[in-house]
Amino acid sequence: MAATGAESQLQRIIRDLQDAVTELSKEFKEAGEPITDDSTSLHKFSYKLEYLLQFDQKEKATLLGNKKDYWDYFCACLAKVKGANDGIRFVKSISELL
Repeated sequence: MAATGAESQLQRIIRDLQDAVTELSKEFKEAGEPITDDSTSLHKFSYKLEYLLQFDQKEKATLLGNKKDYWDYFCACLAKVKGANDGIRFVKSISELL
C-alpha cells in the first residue's frame, strides 16, 4: 500500500530530525565540549523539532480568539512544576515569539 502524501512528508521530517541529532552528536564528539546556543547544528535541530511539533496541526483558537498551539500545552504542564514559572514567564516575554 502506498503511503499518503502526509505520511511520506512526516517520514521525511522525522529523517531530517534524526540527521540533525546525528550532526549534533558528531559536533559534540569532535569538539569534546557541550553544545551551546551558538551552534548552527542546534539551531537546525530546534527548527526541525518545532516543524515536527506543528506538523499537520489545524489552527486552533480559544473563545476569546487567542491562537492556541503546542506551546500552550507545555505551559499548562510546566505550570504544575515547582520553579518552572520563571522560565515560562521569561519565554513569554520574548517579543519575537509572539
